Amino acid sequence: MAPRPLFVDSSTIPTASKAMDSIVMDLVTCVKRFRCPSKLDFSAKIEDPMILLNNDTNKPFIEQLRKLGELRTRLARIQTHDDEYLEAKHKAAGVAIGRALFRMKEYQLKAYERYAETHIY
Repeated sequence: MAPRPLFVDSSTIPTASKAMDSIVMDLVTCVKRFRCPSKLDFSAKIEDPMILLNNDTNKPFIEQLRKLGELRTRLARIQTHDDEYLEAKHKAAGVAIGRALFRMKEYQLKAYERYAETHIY
C-alpha cells in the first residue's frame, strides 16, 4: 500500500465512506424495486441481434441497466485516499454493482435464446 498523502483532510474519509454507503443503499433499493419484464424485444439486424429495441417492452430493463451504470460511475468518482478500509469498501461496492449487471446480462442472454427459438429457428 502506498503511504497516505500528508495533507488528507480528516473529513474526506468519513465523507467518502458515507458516499459509498449511499451508493450501496441505492443499489439495494434499485435491485429490490426492479421488476424484470417477462420478455425482451431484440433487434432483427444480423450484425448484432442481442441489441435491445428501444420500446415500451424493454424500457424497464434498459432503465435498470442505466441506473446500475450510473451507480458504477458514482462509485468510480469516489477517492479512497489510500485508506485500506475505504479501498475494501470501494471494492465490495464495485463487486455488488458488477454482480447486478452480470445478472441483468444473464437474463438478457436467456431472453434472447427464447426470442431466437420463436423468431429465428
